[in-house]
Amino acid sequence: MMSKTIYIADDETSIRLAIKAFLENAGFDVEDFETGDLLLERFRDVPSDLVVTDVMMPGSNGFVVCKELRRISRVPIILLTARDSDLDYATGLDLGSDDYLTKPFSPMALVMRVKAIFRRMEFDRLSYDERERAAHGSGADGPGTHDPDAGRSDVVDEGTGSAGGASQVGEAESAAAGGASGE
Repeated sequence: MMSKTIYIADDETSIRLAIKAFLENAGFDVEDFETGDLLLERFRDVPSDLVVTDVMMPGSNGFVVCKELRRISRVPIILLTARDSDLDYATGLDLGSDDYLTKPFSPMALVMRVKAIFRRMEFDRLSYDERERAAHGSGADGPGTHDPDAGRSDVVDEGTGSAGGASQVGEAESAAAGGASGE
């Protein structure tokens, strides 16, 4: 799998470099910017896989960065801020951020949230069939095999020549609800 690229914007150099170091140690390619305007300029030329941006910065603040990124991309966005009011949190999420961390925060917590976002993105990328195989095993005759006719009353049983009855539908519903009472 190719390394993911993350852009960081924070006007506080020590915070920006600490975040960069933790994300690079986790295996990500990271570019850092002192302002949201510089991040946006770079993103328009070369989009990243995820953005981490401070809310309170000179120039375009994190809310403006988030709004502009959402206008042009679906890139995941994590907002960082010293502002911890519910209104700021709601504003960030309403503008399209995927997560919101208040300062001070643990850099490891940020790394774990970044990894969780990428895991969710990868899972969402999987097709329905791949998700089914991952959830139930795979193989032509294995437990992951899905019989689209199971439980249908209009399917003729080749052995008896009759259509499936209510007991098949009931059995299918019971199995779907967690199995028959301890069988």
